[in-house]
Amino acid sequence: MQTEPIEAGSEFGEVEPVRLPSLGQAAWRAAPHVIDGVLLPLALFLVGYRIGGLGLAMAGGLGWSGFAITRRIAKSRRVPAMAILGMAMLIVRSALALMTGSAFLYFLQPTIGTAVVGLAFLLSVAAGRPLARRFAGDFVTLPSELFLAPYVHRFFIRNSMMWALIGLLNAAIAYCLLITLATTTFAVTQTLWSIVVTVLAVGISMLWFRNSICRYRPVTVGV
Repeated sequence: MQTEPIEAGSEFGEVEPVRLPSLGQAAWRAAPHVIDGVLLPLALFLVGYRIGGLGLAMAGGLGWSGFAITRRIAKSRRVPAMAILGMAMLIVRSALALMTGSAFLYFLQPTIGTAVVGLAFLLSVAAGRPLARRFAGDFVTLPSELFLAPYVHRFFIRNSMMWALIGLLNAAIAYCLLITLATTTFAVTQTLWSIVVTVLAVGISMLWFRNSICRYRPVTVGV
């Protein structure tokens, strides 16, 4: 357990510490989301593609994603925002790919979707309602009153800018991989790349958030 000091002369005085998970605890909490939302759908897609082609591959990935969300709802558990967004994108791309029979279109759509999400983060900054605030709940649990603090709002504005740039960069890289690699090779490479970039971005965001608020509020890490 580690406690960050409050900046001398803080106007907030004695307040309840903000409890944040360590990077390891956050990774452990996010691991089921990665397995349910990324790795298992990818495995089912690869197996289905090998056995029955594109149609069976899409059915396997879509079926598992739907099952994972339904299971959470049935257990009255919170459905992560990323899981809902991923499911919606998967439905659209599967429908269009089935109509055209094109594996290229199936993988082009999430590439475009990644760019759209990056733009959405950018627009949320312009609107003053940063998307990073909504997605933060997938990784950490914060007291509701903390979101009212101006310094927290400033952090989410800047962090949303970071996620916007990451989304646009990921989309560009994914497109380059898509036009140069075979279908199954692209699926594996792009998925692993996306996981690595997301893990690094989440880690940076957590450390950045911790450093942003410890000047105003006491922060306890790893409890």
